Amino acid sequence: MPSSNQLAQGADKLSKTTISLHWIVAIIMIFLLASGVYMTYFEDFNWYSWHKSVGVLALLMAMARVVWRIKEGFPKALNNKQVVMNKLAKLAHFVLLICTIIMPVSGVISSAAGGYGVPFFGFSLFDSVAPTERPINGLLAGVAHEVHYIAGYFMIAILALHILGACWHQLVKKDNTLYRMVGAK
Repeated sequence: MPSSNQLAQGADKLSKTTISLHWIVAIIMIFLLASGVYMTYFEDFNWYSWHKSVGVLALLMAMARVVWRIKEGFPKALNNKQVVMNKLAKLAHFVLLICTIIMPVSGVISSAAGGYGVPFFGFSLFDSVAPTERPINGLLAGVAHEVHYIAGYFMIAILALHILGACWHQLVKKDNTLYRMVGAK
């Protein structure tokens, strides 16, 4: 059921808050996914502090997005005749939303429980312990690291499908889905 905000704007329009949260979280998550792959592939440890700081920011923004999504509901499909495609799109949106929470939470748990600390742009949310000491909770750190790793590659796949779907809507179906997501028209 559309919210009162959606009804006031028309079913095909999205609020500025919805659009802003979408793009802010998207840019942050793309940076995190790219930097995560880069750091692990090239073993470039200089990026970890930035990755962790932006990850905490991602969690805050994703939580705001989840609260907004609960309040506003998912955007209404432009074409109600394509039931299967609409259900797949809604599932992809839901999975992306869940991943935007799972990724930073598992990253924070992995880093904090592993004793590596969690920086946030110069502040320390969790202090690191000396590298020679044992992890605070090695099992928890290991499980969280695996969740973070697997969810990262899963999110890359879902995000690629999401982007392909947006391009398909805009270029093949020409239904103005992409225009709606940038607030045009």
